[in-house]
Amino acid sequence: MRTLARNQTKLWIVSPATKVEALDSDGYRTGEFVSVFTSPTIIYLSLYPSTGSIVEQLFGKDYSPDMLACSNDIVLTKDTLLFLQEPISDYATTYDYKVDKILESLNTYQYGLRRRI
Repeated sequence: MRTLARNQTKLWIVSPATKVEALDSDGYRTGEFVSVFTSPTIIYLSLYPSTGSIVEQLFGKDYSPDMLACSNDIVLTKDTLLFLQEPISDYATTYDYKVDKILESLNTYQYGLRRRI
């Protein structure tokens, strides 16, 4: 029942593709690495607030995500960024939710999502 089409929300996702070394204003390497993301794609995912007994049943009492997501066919990776509106640029600082925890069962995937602070 959680993955019905009427319960799905339109989201844009970007996933980290690679990491490249950051350069300073003079073009020298800084030793820090910055993630390069894929282009945004549209998905439809069932989102639920993290209140009630759903969180305890899926993730246990010690984990407290901001939102829960559930899907039968969409496989996300850890650190995938989710947007409620179409992203323009600078994905790492403008995302709405980030995939924090993944639970995979035989037929479904449950995701714990953290909101950007």
